[in-house]
Amino acid sequence: HTEGQTWQQQQQKAAAGGANDVSTTTTTSSSSSVWSPHSGKKRRGLSSYSADERQRLSGLYHQLCASYPKSLACHRIPLDFLVSDEFVSAVDAYVRRFLLRGIPSLFSDLKPLYADTDKAAALQSLFESYAAALRDSGSLPPLKTNGSNSSSNGPLSSSSRQQQNGGLSGEDNPLTWVLHYLSQHYDRLGDQDKALQLNAEALQLAPDVIELLLTKARVLKHTGDVVGAAAAADAARKADLADRYTNSMAVKALFAAGQVEAAEQTAMLFTRDGDQLNNLYDMQHMWYEVRCGDAHLAAGHLGKALKKYTAVAKHFSDFAEDQFDFHSYCVRKLTLRAYIGLLRMEDRLHNHPFYIRAAVGAVRCYLALHDAPAAAAAASAADEATLAALSPEERKKEKLRRKKEEKQRQREAEAAAAAAAAAVEAEAAKHRNSSGGGAEGKQQKKKTSTRPPDPDPDGVKLAATDNPLQEATKFVVMLTQAAPGHLESQLAAAEVYGRKGRRLLEAAAVKRAQNIAGPDHPDVHRAIVHFAQRVSSDPPSNPVVQQLVQGLLPTLLGDAADVQAYAQAYSKQHSSSSSSLAHQAAAAEMLALLDPAAK
Repeated sequence: HTEGQTWQQQQQKAAAGGANDVSTTTTTSSSSSVWSPHSGKKRRGLSSYSADERQRLSGLYHQLCASYPKSLACHRIPLDFLVSDEFVSAVDAYVRRFLLRGIPSLFSDLKPLYADTDKAAALQSLFESYAAALRDSGSLPPLKTNGSNSSSNGPLSSSSRQQQNGGLSGEDNPLTWVLHYLSQHYDRLGDQDKALQLNAEALQLAPDVIELLLTKARVLKHTGDVVGAAAAADAARKADLADRYTNSMAVKALFAAGQVEAAEQTAMLFTRDGDQLNNLYDMQHMWYEVRCGDAHLAAGHLGKALKKYTAVAKHFSDFAEDQFDFHSYCVRKLTLRAYIGLLRMEDRLHNHPFYIRAAVGAVRCYLALHDAPAAAAAASAADEATLAALSPEERKKEKLRRKKEEKQRQREAEAAAAAAAAAVEAEAAKHRNSSGGGAEGKQQKKKTSTRPPDPDPDGVKLAATDNPLQEATKFVVMLTQAAPGHLESQLAAAEVYGRKGRRLLEAAAVKRAQNIAGPDHPDVHRAIVHFAQRVSSDPPSNPVVQQLVQGLLPTLLGDAADVQAYAQAYSKQHSSSSSSLAHQAAAAEMLALLDPAAK
């Protein structure tokens, strides 16, 4: 009678009718249905049970734990709906296996519980007690037995095993993994100083554990120390040169730190010799291309950034073209369900996060190219005025000094890039030589690239477009059609249409951005101020558009009488130290924009 029932239906029946009614059907369900509550929405439904329903479900899972003591699912699922002391005793019994065996994924497993602040506080108290007991006596505290679902999940939680942990060291010491969990816990709560302190203590116990080094890199990234994060991620990579995952994490961290040359050389350690760049493009490593484009954009290399962003857009164009061959195949083979899935995928193809990031990055590049001539002209005029104030002899000396400084900067940059490339290449050679027999023979058999050379490897032609706004509009149209619910899409549309003088389209984009993220978001605040200033300085010539735009302004500005009052109110609201740096920076930028004399 329970055939075809969903996991939710079985859970609801257990809560309403008792544990005995569904114990048999639940134990025979597949592993995917057992773990289905961890999909997010279903987990939130578990926390809404009444006390009586929680008691019945607890009894059900207590029976399942007794029947299947090695099943992690039977111990993990109750943590979603148990509360108070029952939750503490259940999670205490659950986590000990992970700590004693040194399983580093414990925090990822328990991370969904942090949606409940009470459970997050209980986890902090529990793990702090673990750390204190391990520091003092070298063993975990006694197992808590409150609640009906606190049975131990295996023999590793026994007190006899706990008493043997005092002599363990390194990654075999449970204290290492308790500190590892607490480091991630405090990082999640925003206390990065405490997280780094605990991570450093864990690294003293096990300095070569990759998970600890990656956690250090993650925490440093959250503090804004991208250079330190890159160094920690690279140290984790060097701990296991054959690990592709740590190599990828190091590449991401190096790109975030602006060390493009080192990141590229590190990524090429796992590519085919002689054809590295084309190999990465052929394998459609979009995460690599997006992050490389971000690094080039941050460094001001717009051509190279556009080269990477447009490569991602080309991948999605290839996806769309490849679908045409599948239409006739599905009709011919009558694979109708796969065909329906294909049609649905076509509707959301350009809603993919990689395409959105690449398209937004390309729009930023084109906007920078559009703004560059005016900025360059202003800088050139200021420079000419400075030189004109000097005497002819002083002017000649000043020009010579600038040329020498420019050449010195170029030499230093080339030397640093060459040193980084040489270090990575030496490490790669060492890695290849240590790989064992037949390595040289395999390298000789590798085929050389038959691809013709790229006529524009640095994106110079892409950056030399005559109409950057027109190129940016192509991406904006696709973003607003395929991903209208993303804040980045609307902000990019507002920037492009604002520069093109399309006030109605800009107003619509700003309004949608406000609906998505709220008026308190820093980027939304910037968009509103820019829009209001453009309307004030360059009002629409069409009276109908003028009327619509003027009618929308009060909705965007709220209670403020004008944009100046709106910016001042926002700055006052976020003047305290409790506001984030992003909010304070947005407030200061917009005040300086409206009143340049206040800089």
